[in-house]
Amino acid sequence: MKHEFSDLFGVEGRIFLKEIELAESQRIALDVLLRQLESVDKEVEYVQKRIAIVAKGDEVVIILMTIPGIDYYSAMIIKNEIGEIDTSQGIRDGKGT
Repeated sequence: MKHEFSDLFGVEGRIFLKEIELAESQRIALDVLLRQLESVDKEVEYVQKRIAIVAKGDEVVIILMTIPGIDYYSAMIIKNEIGEIDTSQGIRDGKGT
């Protein structure tokens, strides 16, 4: 099937998939798959919102987000890879004190 979409599952691609003429059995199968895709999209959106809420309340994540290019999601990954960070002692002066 030829199409001109860079992302067949993007907004315009999905419209195309919903409107394309297919045999009835193919239409039913494609509609089922498109509904599943929409459901997965909603779950991903939900998880992203929950991660953002957790990140906003985390002091370490907020500090990590001050690094250019680090968003809340990257900061959460970094924090989880590094483990617990003690921020109660403040920032050192680079001289070990």
